[in-house]
Amino acid sequence: MRGIIVISCRHCGFVYTQGSSSVTVYDNFSLEVGAGECLALIGPSGCGKSTLLAMLAGLRPPIRGSVVINGRAVASPRLKTGFILQEYGLFPWLTVEGNIRLGLRIRGTDIRQEQPRIDALLDELDISVTKKRYPSQLSGGQRQRVALARVLILDPDLLLMDEPFSSLDALTRESMQQLLLGIQKNHHLTTILVTHSIEEAVLLGTRILVLTAMPAQIAGEIANPLAGSPGYRASEEFFLQTRRVRALLGKSPGTDPTPAAAHQETEGGPAHA
Repeated sequence: MRGIIVISCRHCGFVYTQGSSSVTVYDNFSLEVGAGECLALIGPSGCGKSTLLAMLAGLRPPIRGSVVINGRAVASPRLKTGFILQEYGLFPWLTVEGNIRLGLRIRGTDIRQEQPRIDALLDELDISVTKKRYPSQLSGGQRQRVALARVLILDPDLLLMDEPFSSLDALTRESMQQLLLGIQKNHHLTTILVTHSIEEAVLLGTRILVLTAMPAQIAGEIANPLAGSPGYRASEEFFLQTRRVRALLGKSPGTDPTPAAAHQETEGGPAHA
């Protein structure tokens, strides 16, 4: 059961146009996401996963159809949506604390009143010792934690993540995956995660959606209620779910049925996008 539907894409279409040429990314695409879900999106490279996040964020409105969140049509960025990119998006001239405060300053929030929340987030994400450092002085994992803190301080109800851990080494990536599971639990977030890693999709996604090549449609979806549970990564059910995802990817046009990423995951550790 998905519970209350908080996100609804209804018959959406999206086309990229440059000069006299155009590419149809979505045509009559529909999707529903329930409150508290972590939906993992996986599919061929270039199939439109990032474009879908941009539509949900209100950054690229569909040319037809509608995106509705909490009963309201989305035509521009909404305050309660947090969007985290692979490149972190930190400002190099601001310290860790300055980057986290940025959204509050833009909204005209009294920083002094919010300082206890900022300090609590720094502790929760284990980056208190870095608060006076600049992004160039941080590791990749620390930068991603700062990006998470900058979004969480704005108290979102929806978190969109576009391959957030793909540039991290395997150990840091696993650490960040566990951190995200804790954040979802503590902050009660509805989350949509784009990934190229089958293992990551199965570990984190309470539902996994496999997309086809463009114009993207849903090749299949897999309910994954054990996502994030203790010991799941080493369980037989986990490997069974990875095989199910791989089978759907193999049937999806534009996807290599035996991608190198798939072999890498089953033989020891997540693949990098």
